[in-house]
Amino acid sequence: MWRRAGGEYLSLHMPDLKFDGENFSGTEQLQSASRAAVQLGCNGVTLHVPRCFADELDSPEKICRAAAVAAENIKLLFENNISVGVENLHT
Repeated sequence: MWRRAGGEYLSLHMPDLKFDGENFSGTEQLQSASRAAVQLGCNGVTLHVPRCFADELDSPEKICRAAAVAAENIKLLFENNISVGVENLHT
């Protein structure tokens, strides 16, 4: 109905990926939200950087691992040409 009413750009706010200094959680929620974005025909999504304290991502290796974990769990979005905006205002 929204599209028929003239809606053009649909965006979904994605759940947070959490990091405890060693491990990531929230991957299942990211995958589920990615499937929902595809099913809804979203044009884009908003993704936060992983929820953690800045000093927990204290090395280039941890930062790269965080990016890799996020990308792996939202790859369905890339495969369906859905734009991913990264919001970092919550760090």
